[in-house]
Amino acid sequence: MKLYKLYKKQLAMTEYILKVEDKSALSLIKKLLAYIPGVTLSPIRKQKKTGLDEALEDVKQGRVTQYSSIDEMFNHLNIKV
Repeated sequence: MKLYKLYKKQLAMTEYILKVEDKSALSLIKKLLAYIPGVTLSPIRKQKKTGLDEALEDVKQGRVTQYSSIDEMFNHLNIKV
């Protein structure tokens, strides 16, 4: 499913979100909207996660391991010092 925002270019811009589940109907809808003056179609882009967002998600999901010392971590990872 793709989400699109419809824009009407005026001073007071109105936005509508149109949810289209049938991908075959999407091309027809795009063609119809192209004939309406002042209406543009802009896909909604998902915001990329930053490294901090990914790290916080890892903590929430319990995907972190705690070690009491650096030596314990090296032993667990089979790193010889």
